[in-house]
Amino acid sequence: MNPDGLPLNQPTDPKIIMKLKHATIASLIVVSAMSAYAQESSSPPMENFAHVQIDDDSLRSTLTRAEVLADLHIWQKAGLPTSWGEASYNTFGLEYRRARAHYEAMRASPQFAVLVQQIARQRGEAVAYAGQHVPSSQAQ
Repeated sequence: MNPDGLPLNQPTDPKIIMKLKHATIASLIVVSAMSAYAQESSSPPMENFAHVQIDDDSLRSTLTRAEVLADLHIWQKAGLPTSWGEASYNTFGLEYRRARAHYEAMRASPQFAVLVQQIARQRGEAVAYAGQHVPSSQAQ
């Protein structure tokens, strides 16, 4: 103990004491804010939502599985990326624009409808495609 009755490691200058109090309060505020943010940003596990039924028709796909698979096939055949993970992929470049134009041409062609029907048959699904009429000679 020092002559003032305080432990030796305690500061006695009022300015230092105030700075320590302010620093302590500021640290508590930061820790509280970080903990509140961490609680808000953590997502609840998906199994908590297993019982939720979604009956909104606007959320249902308007495409059949065969249409999606046919679309993916021609997307890849056109040379377009199957993953957008490549940060350097240039969607404004000439190579992309050419590939996209080729994809759109294939998507609009009657052969796309034929491909949809072929995939549907392979999967054992009903053969129907609303996008275009397929002449019976091409659907075989």
